[in-house]
Amino acid sequence: ETETSYIISFEKIIEYESSSSNSNDTETEAAYDWENDNIVQEIMLDNFGSLSDVVDSDDGITSTFNVSTADGVAEFVFTISRAEMSETLSANKMKIDFRLLNFPWLNSNSSSSVALISSIQSKRKIKVKEEDVDDDEDGPKGKKKSVEEFTISF
Repeated sequence: ETETSYIISFEKIIEYESSSSNSNDTETEAAYDWENDNIVQEIMLDNFGSLSDVVDSDDGITSTFNVSTADGVAEFVFTISRAEMSETLSANKMKIDFRLLNFPWLNSNSSSSVALISSIQSKRKIKVKEEDVDDDEDGPKGKKKSVEEFTISF
C-alpha cells in the first residue's frame, strides 16, 4: 500500500527581459533563462486571501476552487477531476491555472515577460506485506521473513 503527498509552493512572480544571447534560440525564448535573462522585478507570493468554496460541476466529474493574492495580482484556479469517481487525489487529476491580474509592469515598453517561480515536493510512503516462512523445510516457522507483496509505482 502506498500513500503520496504533495506540497506545491508558489514562491514569486518575476518580470524579466530576455537577454540577447537567447533571442534566436527557439528552445529557450519562450521560457525564463536562469543564467542569462535580466530580472526587472520580483513580487513575493507570501500573502493570499481565503480559499473560495469548492464548486462541483453539474455532472460531478470536476470540482473547482480558487485563491487570489491579497494584492489582487494573481489568482490560482484549482480543478480536480473525479472522472474515475474515486476520492483519491493525484497529481495527474489536478490542473492549476495561473491568472495574472492587475500586474504592476515596471517595463513600460512591453518587451518584458513574466514567470511564475514555484516548487513541488512529494513524499511517498510504502507498506510492505510480509509473511513468516520456514528457513528449513523441517524446521519451525518464523525464522525468516519473506516479502509476500511489494510494489512501487510512479
